[in-house]
Amino acid sequence: MPALDVQLVDDLVVIIDQTGDNGSYDAYGELDTRVAVYEPATGHQRWRVAVPLASHFVAGTAYGVAVPLATGVILLDWDTGEELWFEDHGSPGKGGQYSSRWQVRDMVYDETNDLLIAAVRAEQPHRD
Repeated sequence: MPALDVQLVDDLVVIIDQTGDNGSYDAYGELDTRVAVYEPATGHQRWRVAVPLASHFVAGTAYGVAVPLATGVILLDWDTGEELWFEDHGSPGKGGQYSSRWQVRDMVYDETNDLLIAAVRAEQPHRD
């Protein structure tokens, strides 16, 4: 699997690939993102799922792997890759009018309080 990013999260390897497993983008530049989880000791792939427009980083939680999608976050089950939940908060910009893709900039999981914290970027609108 071609990898855009490889991360060790807890005791698993998470690979993000934005080329649809074939090493290249499609003719229109769309991202065909896949997320896969492997067991590092054996190389066994637990699962691989398509997650269109996913970003290039993840955060591990007690329940699964959190993947940012535009201004939202999807949580995928560690064992199956099934979607546990998706939350989209939109852009913090005025009225959400200025949202654009790839706005979640960072995530951190607070294990003590069982919280996933996502930083969503906002910028002032450009008036031309």
